[in-house]
Amino acid sequence: MTVREQFENETKRFERWANREYPNLPRHGEWECEYWEWQALYSSCRAHLDTYTPQEWTEDDSDMLLYVLARDNEVQLIQSELENRPEHLAALAKLALSIPCDRDARWQLADSLGKVAIAGRESLLEQYFGDGDEYVRRRALLSLGRIGSSKVDVLAVRAWDSGDEYHRMCALSALSDVGSRNLGHYLDMAETDGRQFLVSHARRIRAGSAR
Repeated sequence: MTVREQFENETKRFERWANREYPNLPRHGEWECEYWEWQALYSSCRAHLDTYTPQEWTEDDSDMLLYVLARDNEVQLIQSELENRPEHLAALAKLALSIPCDRDARWQLADSLGKVAIAGRESLLEQYFGDGDEYVRRRALLSLGRIGSSKVDVLAVRAWDSGDEYHRMCALSALSDVGSRNLGHYLDMAETDGRQFLVSHARRIRAGSAR
C-alpha cells in the first residue's frame, strides 16, 4: 500500500466514524475529539506530507489535507506539521482560497500565515480578511498585525466599523502589534463602547499585558 493510499484509507475511516456517530449536520462542539484513532490519521498525514511535494498532489490529496486539517481544529497538530513545512503551508493556503473548504481549515491557515515567513503571505492574508466567515477574518487580521503589515490601519477600521465586539478586540490587538499611532484613539472608543470584554481587553493593552 502506498503512502497516498494509507492516508486515503485513514481519512475515509474517520469519515465513516463521523457519519456513524454524528449523522446530523451541522455538527457542533468538540465532537472530533471523541475519535479514538487520531494517531493513525496523524501518522498517515505526516507521512503524506513527508513523501509528496505540493507539485505532486492530486486533487484528492488537496481535498484530504484540507479535510483533516479542518477536523483537527481543536488539537491543531496538523496545523503545526504544516508550519514546519512552509512550502506545503503556502500551497494549501493558496488552494483554500480557490476551492470550497471548511472554515475550520481556513482560519487555521490564516493563523499559520502569521507565524511562518513565506513569500506573498501579506497578500494571502488580505484575501483571508475578505473571507465570508467572521472568525476567519478575525484570525487574518491578528496575523496581519503579527507580521507588522502596513495594511492594518485600514483593515482595522473595517473590523471596528462592523460593530462586532470580537472584531473590535482583534482590531485593537492588531493596531497594538504594529505600534499604530491610531491605537490610543481606538482604546478611547473601546471605553466608550462599554462592552465588558472589549473594555477589559483595551485596559490590558493600555497596561501592556495584552497584544
